[in-house]
Amino acid sequence: MTGYSFRKSATIAGFIFAFSFYALAGNTLDQGKRLLESGDVPGARDVFARVVGNNPSDTASFLYARTLDTRSALKIYDSLSRDPSVTVSVRAKAYCLLGDYAYSKGDKEQAARMYMESSELFPDPFVQHRFALSSYLSGDTIKAFNTWNTLALGQKNDISKIALFYLAMIQLQKGDYQSADHMLSRMVNTAIDSSILVPFIISRYLCARNLGYTGLADSIKTELIFKEKTVLERKDTQFFAQSLLNDTLFTVQIGAFGVRENAEKIKNEVKNINDDVTIVRSEINDQILYRVRTGTFFSREEAGRYSETVLSNAGFTGRVVEKQIN
Repeated sequence: MTGYSFRKSATIAGFIFAFSFYALAGNTLDQGKRLLESGDVPGARDVFARVVGNNPSDTASFLYARTLDTRSALKIYDSLSRDPSVTVSVRAKAYCLLGDYAYSKGDKEQAARMYMESSELFPDPFVQHRFALSSYLSGDTIKAFNTWNTLALGQKNDISKIALFYLAMIQLQKGDYQSADHMLSRMVNTAIDSSILVPFIISRYLCARNLGYTGLADSIKTELIFKEKTVLERKDTQFFAQSLLNDTLFTVQIGAFGVRENAEKIKNEVKNINDDVTIVRSEINDQILYRVRTGTFFSREEAGRYSETVLSNAGFTGRVVEKQIN
């Protein structure tokens, strides 16, 4: 074999080896994704750890972080978000998750900053909505109003309707029932996201009642009672006007114990899966209970999936409840 043909064969072999290596890495990454989607977090963690060790990439590091405890994951997200060499879409996702964590901890100002960084890198209507909500709850009504107004004027999709709803809430809480009613009327006869359906009906009822539309108010009240039988039991209807802008969060309750030590034991076990775990003390009929809850989710469905996959695979059972952020 001549030197030329040998070098040529070696080059071809090198290309084949490199192609095979990266193809294998890609398949391994896909395998990790499938394991993660199926709820096999430990299996996905092992796969992603091998990928990161052999061929580190932005996507692999991001996916690996999703399988770690909260503290470790946050370190990776923070590192990815600050690195200009990281893919823009990955940096945006990292900022968004940092914002989610800050929001869940009650730090709305920090959450707004993270969501803003995410949106500036990779505009996403849902992230922009979270930015507006965090801004509002941290006291910056102007930024919230401007962001929701831009979203409401955009493409006619679920986010634009939610943005219009929150704009109406701002007017409603200011006592401008005419403007609020005008905005809510634009949403009538359209598909309303289930997360705001009951608050939407409540808001229409408040507007109709305060504007003197008695017949419409009675009709809406009938619809409201049909949708949520107990929602009008509170006589102080201003409670609804003041609380509608509080975005509901969800968590998974693993158990309730009469002995604090038992709750602490379960809490420590759950920490191996998720560092976001708390004990909530409550008193019912002179009985003190310690409820162990884990995770913070923006929808009941998301919390349910987490309970049915991650927690179930770890041997825990739980039920989804609303989470209160102090």
